[in-house]
Amino acid sequence: QAEEQARSTVKAQLVLDALANQLDVDVETADIEAEINRHAQSNNMPPQQIASIIQQQGSLPALLGDILRRKAIDEIIKAADVDGGPADEVLAELGLADQDDEEGADDGSAAEDVPAVETPAQAAGDATDGGDSDDDTDGDDEK
Repeated sequence: QAEEQARSTVKAQLVLDALANQLDVDVETADIEAEINRHAQSNNMPPQQIASIIQQQGSLPALLGDILRRKAIDEIIKAADVDGGPADEVLAELGLADQDDEEGADDGSAAEDVPAVETPAQAAGDATDGGDSDDDTDGDDEK
């Protein structure tokens, strides 16, 4: 079971890495600082100590990968056309709306800026079945 979860995690990371590459997502110094600050707050430690630990453990590449994947997810969500969600006012009240959303500046062009990509579920499905398209939609598990 742990091996299957590890495989699933690696597949998801590879898909997100590919999406980040396709979307030209970049990690900037401010992103790294924000992530270090987030870790510092959640661990109740000073940011300098978190940065030192990252450096000592050599885990900066893993941190950069996490930031890159998170930004790729953010880009996908930003470009998504969601129907039936909460009103912008509710999102703003909860602190979940972007400034642009609160000001009504969304002109619907965000989706036009993002190239068409497979969803992580689609890509993971391709990876697990070797690209075969003999989906078992009737649920009888027969091939």
